[in-house]
This record gives sequence, C-alpha cells and structure tokens, in this order.
Amino acid sequence: MRRKPLCSPKWTIGLCIALALAGCASSGSQPARALSTAEVRDRLVGTWQYEYNGVTIDVTYTPTTVTMRGVPPTPYVLSGNEITVDIVGPKTSIIEFRGNDVMIQTNKTDGQSYVFKRKSSS
Repeated sequence: MRRKPLCSPKWTIGLCIALALAGCASSGSQPARALSTAEVRDRLVGTWQYEYNGVTIDVTYTPTTVTMRGVPPTPYVLSGNEITVDIVGPKTSIIEFRGNDVMIQTNKTDGQSYVFKRKSSS
C-alpha cells in the first residue's frame, strides 16, 4: 500500500514563502528612510575622526568645505547621501550614518569603506 505524502511540494513551497513574509512583517525592521541633502549636511557638519594605516585623522566638515591636516579647506558637493570631494581628482562616496556619532563613507569607485567617529567636543 502506497502512502500519500503529508505535504505536496507546492504546498511546502507556499508555506515557506508565507513564513518568510510573515517573519519580515513581524520583525518591525523597515528600510531606513533616505535622508535629504539638507539632512545629510546637518549631520555631516562637525569634526570626525577615522583611522588610516594606524594613524588617527581629524576631518572637519563645514556646510560647504572639508578640512584635514595638511590640506586647505576644500569644497565638496553633496547630493542626497553622495559626497564628492576633489582633492587629488574627484572622489565620490556614499554616506551612511549609524546613530549620531558614527558615519561610514564608502568610495563608489573601489568600494573601500571608512568608519568615522564624531570627535567629542572636550
């Protein structure tokens, strides 16, 4: 006597999809809302630090320029969460904020990411 399977393959696939969708819906995580250029600029302004080859570098952003040690204030162009700076040729990075004190800039050309931490005003 041949036994009938408990679940057909179609039913199993449908259940998996339903569970996956339910898990996404119940997790409460939603994609972050894209920040406007003005919102990114407001969060960007200030002094940040990042490490490059073991050296801590301070970078200061004003509403229109970026300054770091040994480099005169340089204008930048901000469009949404993309920043373009032309110090030695233009470089464009994607800006992502993690809270108020962590910023990640990912170079669009090579994919290299740099983690910046807001410098405390002490």
